[in-house]
Amino acid sequence: MEVELVDHMGSDLTVVNAARVSFGKRKEEVTKGDEQLIKYLSQHGHWSPFAHCSLQFHIKAPVFVARQLVKHQVGLSWNEISRRYVDTDVEFYEVDKWRGKSKDKKQ
Repeated sequence: MEVELVDHMGSDLTVVNAARVSFGKRKEEVTKGDEQLIKYLSQHGHWSPFAHCSLQFHIKAPVFVARQLVKHQVGLSWNEISRRYVDTDVEFYEVDKWRGKSKDKKQ
């Protein structure tokens, strides 16, 4: 699997300002207290301020991995290369080691 960060929008300052909207406050630079705020937000499950930032990745993955990404997507946009338009060699993923079912599976 290959993952490359292509682009990003937003920063720690974006998160801090999004978190402080309800107080009508806005900052121009990140302070030590803001770094602590970001840590607090992540540790206590306050995820909405982080949604104001975005990342763009180029991912090359086996089909079974890509389908898991799609299955669990939240706030994820998805485009794939189309073999109708692009001629490429067929690639296969071979599993190095098979895992069996757990003997004490709970589901």
